[in-house]
Amino acid sequence: MELRKNITFGREPEKKTGKLPNWAVIPIILVVIAGFLFMPKMEHIEDTNGPDNFALATLTEEDILAKTLTCTGGPNYSTGRLELPGGWELSSGVKLYADKFSGVADLLWADYILPSDFSLSLDHFSVESGNFRMVVINNGQIIADIQPGDHVDLLIEDITGPTYVRIAGESAAFTIAMTEIEYDMFEHN
Repeated sequence: MELRKNITFGREPEKKTGKLPNWAVIPIILVVIAGFLFMPKMEHIEDTNGPDNFALATLTEEDILAKTLTCTGGPNYSTGRLELPGGWELSSGVKLYADKFSGVADLLWADYILPSDFSLSLDHFSVESGNFRMVVINNGQIIADIQPGDHVDLLIEDITGPTYVRIAGESAAFTIAMTEIEYDMFEHN
């Protein structure tokens, strides 16, 4: 049996590129863990204006437009046959809800290149507690406030540009229900 030694005759052995050495992985992992530990966490914003007043008390219109705050507590999402308040059902729907939502989040969005009609139809929208606001934003401006109720229909004609249905809440419990077809008309998470 003959053993051969690989002789390179003065050339450097080829190094594999794109792979970190083992010792470099540990500091990277520590930095990531430290980032999670010291990252500011979104806390629930308390309802300071009482159980019968759903108007935002802490969040401002600038907070909503800039969407600088993350959110905590939802919104949650479910599909299929929905039972709605009032004893009626939606056979194929989407329900967005939360029990304690704080912060700012986008529910739906679209980008209209040509002048278009923005149409939103909700089968149910209710706020049970906390403070809550749902708005339509187009080109960085609030163009409509959506009020709670059954069978909410909103039509805004001839808009262009990015358009969002955005929610803001302070320890809010809410329910929004719409048909699956209506939900699929927009971009969403």
